[in-house]
Amino acid sequence: MVTPHPRTSPQRKGRAGVLVGSGAPRGILSGMLTRNRAGFARGLLVLDGVGCAAAGGVVLASKPLVRFVDLSLRARVPLAVALGATSALLLAGARQPEPANADLERAAAVNAAWAATCLVALARPASTTGAVLIAVTAVLDGVTGAAQWLLRET
Repeated sequence: MVTPHPRTSPQRKGRAGVLVGSGAPRGILSGMLTRNRAGFARGLLVLDGVGCAAAGGVVLASKPLVRFVDLSLRARVPLAVALGATSALLLAGARQPEPANADLERAAAVNAAWAATCLVALARPASTTGAVLIAVTAVLDGVTGAAQWLLRET
């Protein structure tokens, strides 16, 4: 007897043991996401990686912008290096046509760490513009990390 492949089987159990792929109508977005999970996951890793690289470049190139966030400029070089390392990690996961769960989990964990770092940074003295920039970054990192976690193949 041949065992059907879990991806091509007409019925398989998804999260929490609920049958998926059983022919029940689903929302348009849900269906698109299911069919294009790998494409969405890869695109999100690329977007996140390029965004981190761009942010690292801005941090190195623009002292006035960094002053909004860190008045002393001491964190400028370490921040740029950390953003560069994050970018490399994210883009390495995006090299494959279908990112592995481990790559998405790693990306989600890194984004959670950046979001937590931003929340800690909010307690430090910064200008109002700097505080808004840090808060927006925390939200974007949190949302991106959650999306990467949800895009894992179950």
